[in-house]
Amino acid sequence: MASSPGPPSFVPQKHARKPRLGPSQPSLLWETRHLAYPPQARTALTHYRQHLQDAGRRLEDAIRVREVELAEYGVDVDKRSSRDGLAAGRSRGRGRRSTVDENKERTMREMARVWREMETRLQEIQGDLNRLR
Repeated sequence: MASSPGPPSFVPQKHARKPRLGPSQPSLLWETRHLAYPPQARTALTHYRQHLQDAGRRLEDAIRVREVELAEYGVDVDKRSSRDGLAAGRSRGRGRRSTVDENKERTMREMARVWREMETRLQEIQGDLNRLR
């Protein structure tokens, strides 16, 4: 019986240089990817990349809509995000200055706080009534 040849042996070189990406290297990389993934996987990955890009665009649109709604209620989103340290990833180069009345913002925040307190108290009362039944 003929024995099958074993895997090729690797002989490390003492002074082997790392290959540098030259002009032909990116095409070699794409060719390797083309050979490594079957067509169905490449198609699925392409569709997934498009899905993620679309989802990102939808999220950006939703953020813009919510920022406009908050501005209508007197909340200056740009000022708050920079004060809270969230502006690093949120700056989109709008460059506009908000002229939101800070008194209105303070009033809206106070109303929201009172509303939360009322909801909490109402839930406590509902629990008391259910216990008494």
